[in-house]
Amino acid sequence: MIAVITCPLCNVDSKMSLLEDNFSGVLLCWKCKAKLSLEIKDRQVTKVETISDEEFTEQLELDKLKKKFQKSENE
Repeated sequence: MIAVITCPLCNVDSKMSLLEDNFSGVLLCWKCKAKLSLEIKDRQVTKVETISDEEFTEQLELDKLKKKFQKSENE
């Protein structure tokens, strides 16, 4: 699935390839470098909002921890 996310600051579309129908995470706008929080549910973009540098970094760290624990559980 290809999701199209429109940056609320510069109105430029970004395309994101997803393996699942749902996604919650962060994205960096390729044009204006705005840090965005987004949610996709049932293949529909339900939330796109700008977040602070601290929130962006925090979310990236949480995502890394989630992936680390998922790998541990699968082994």
